[in-house]
Amino acid sequence: MRRRGDYLACLTNWLACFPRDHVFTTFLEDVVQNPKAVLDDAFLFLGVDPRAAPDSDLSQQVHGTDNSPVPDWAREYLTEALRVQDGPLADLLGRPLPWSERR
Repeated sequence: MRRRGDYLACLTNWLACFPRDHVFTTFLEDVVQNPKAVLDDAFLFLGVDPRAAPDSDLSQQVHGTDNSPVPDWAREYLTEALRVQDGPLADLLGRPLPWSERR
C-alpha cells in the first residue's frame, strides 16, 4: 500500500518517459465531487469533443467495494509515511492536494 500510495514516485517515473502534457492527472475526490467535469477534462486532454460522450448517469457506481474501514493504525502509518511527498507532489501537479486539506 505504501508503494501504491507513493504518487510522487509514480508520477516522477511516468514523467521520466513522457512529457508532462502527455500525462492526465486527477484526484478521486474530483471524480466524486464533479464526475462530468473530470470526464470533460479527460476528453479534452485526449482531443475528443466532450459532447461526443453518450448521456449516462455518472453518479451510478459501477464497480463497488464493500467499503471496509481502514484500521486506524494502518491509516495513521500510511498518512505519516506518505506525508513527506505532499509538498513536492502539490508542486509537481500545480495544485493543492485534497487530502492535505482534511488533515
